[in-house]
Amino acid sequence: MTSKHVERIKNKITKINRELSADKKRWGGYYDDSLGLRYLPPELYLKISDYSGALRYYNWFDKNFPDDCGFPIFLFEWTITLFKTKRIKQAEKKAMETFYSNTYLIDKFLNKEFLDFDKSENSNWEYSSLAEQLIYSKDQNELIDFADWLENFIKTEKFYAFANKFIGIESVLKTEPIGEKRTKLVKEKYDLKIAIFEDDTFNLSKKWLKEFCEKFSRLGIKLLPIGVRAELIDEEQIIWLKNANCVSLVFGLESGNEKIRREIRQ
Repeated sequence: MTSKHVERIKNKITKINRELSADKKRWGGYYDDSLGLRYLPPELYLKISDYSGALRYYNWFDKNFPDDCGFPIFLFEWTITLFKTKRIKQAEKKAMETFYSNTYLIDKFLNKEFLDFDKSENSNWEYSSLAEQLIYSKDQNELIDFADWLENFIKTEKFYAFANKFIGIESVLKTEPIGEKRTKLVKEKYDLKIAIFEDDTFNLSKKWLKEFCEKFSRLGIKLLPIGVRAELIDEEQIIWLKNANCVSLVFGLESGNEKIRREIRQ
């Protein structure tokens, strides 16, 4: 990679950081970032092997988006960053989070056959098709040491215990009907995580949403709905969601007018 290429990538990172700063200012001290710009810098840092820069960015991300679980490839890049900066214990934890969010990514990176087990996949973040978007491979010279470490780590008792527990719960949840046992399993699965619901009609029925929030609040875990209808949301629904431990809402802005869509993106 030439020095000019490196400089271009650094400029991209700077531009993204400026846009995020402007986003925070625009929303009165809070981030909206509906475009997901916050997920882009790690890939750029890794392209130029700036692992210290990537680590600083992830520390910033953790501070400013504490309830954002990140999407699977973002977590995988986080794992690489922690390993490359010699934070091995943290890298182990992040590798397990990556597996939890998408069971196919690690196998894809290591060029292994995908682990096949019966489980429910409620978000496209969990699909095997996401692994096809992974741009990293064990054959890349810069990642050979990371690949060796990851290969060894997934053979440890620590990872086996975590993976087997997760797989066992997922397999049971596939067919377990609503009831006390299922509630217990769901709580055990999300003991540590945010429950993500991806549904374009999440709040279409007010009656259903109220009942859902009342039941979900008993689980004691965080909630992130993706697909909330902006034209239907009201203060009453927001109160229900808050009481259900909802940490954020994700909704899309739609228009049939291309000019308006461009203005929204700006």
